[in-house]
Amino acid sequence: MEVDGDPRLSLLAPYDAEALQREFADRSPRAAYRSLSTQHRCKANPHVLAMLPSLPDGWAQVVRLDLARTYVGRNALPPLLQLCRRLSSLRTLGVADNYLENESIWDLAGMAMHHPSLRAIDLSRNAGISWSGGMTLAQAVCTNVQLTSIWLYQTSIPDDLAEGIFRQTRRNSTMTFVAKGGVRRPGDHARLIKLRAMHRFFRSIQAEDLCISREAVVDGFREKLHIEGKDLTACDDISNFRTALTKWEPPERVSWEAFIVLVMLEGVKYSSTLVSALRNAFLAFDVSISKTVNDTDMNGYVEVSSFADIYVWLYEQMPKEEDLTYLQSLLGLTSGQTVDWSEFLYIWYHRQLRTGERSIGSTLTPLPQTTLLWHY
Repeated sequence: MEVDGDPRLSLLAPYDAEALQREFADRSPRAAYRSLSTQHRCKANPHVLAMLPSLPDGWAQVVRLDLARTYVGRNALPPLLQLCRRLSSLRTLGVADNYLENESIWDLAGMAMHHPSLRAIDLSRNAGISWSGGMTLAQAVCTNVQLTSIWLYQTSIPDDLAEGIFRQTRRNSTMTFVAKGGVRRPGDHARLIKLRAMHRFFRSIQAEDLCISREAVVDGFREKLHIEGKDLTACDDISNFRTALTKWEPPERVSWEAFIVLVMLEGVKYSSTLVSALRNAFLAFDVSISKTVNDTDMNGYVEVSSFADIYVWLYEQMPKEEDLTYLQSLLGLTSGQTVDWSEFLYIWYHRQLRTGERSIGSTLTPLPQTTLLWHY
């Protein structure tokens, strides 16, 4: 729906990032930002200036701008967003904790809606963003399928709308994954091979209910020692494991998930609540097309590149680089690979998830068909 005479509509029009960039062909991104700030009658932010290359050939170097540790604010945001329209290689924009309000989101969404490379936007800790700002973001993620991460925790966007935006970014991720071939890319680390071998062992002894007895868990631990070549010390190790198992209070019938925790993550107590929360996360980030989801089988997979999004979804805070490095190192993974449900549980149970409303109570409500009416 068109609103006649509203000057903000020009912000929503498609644009050519490279053509806009050529306006500053002989100038650096830093100089361009200074010029755009002057045009908008505001002072260039010194922290932003420090992030930008000072040479004319530095445009392609800017793939990430994270302003969470500096204050830009709504008055100085327009020239920065005009610069972003010209940064054709930009993939991540972070403007968390910048006191942004709905009016600023109109401008930001207009930039993001047609950007050629932007993938992720961090708007968290901006309490001034509410329902109308959320609606503009919903339009952006529906228009630009390359937008796969919009972080909105600690904003005032209603939960159902924020959930709808999240679900659309997941659809975008799946479409992007399929466009790249949609092929499962498993790892081949030694721990991965051991996990798969243990899964085969478990399936060979499971009953019709797809579980094993509590006593059979000890047999599983013995098999793990055999795979690791520790047969010579098995007697003492098994005795210690049997004693510890009593303290961990395993269920009478042990599922594959419980087996992973009790045997593969030796020394960790099993929590069905924790597993349920991680199952919700896995289903939310599953990018497979032909998936099976029921009480006994989940054959989908999750991209390792989405681990940062998963961390935010579970904890409502951005991960540190060392957090992501640690999670990937548990099974020797790289960002281009995928993990199945067993591998996902093995990795994220290590993190000792703090269960909460977002991880357990999420309804995963699909985003309804968004109209072209912008709500202000």
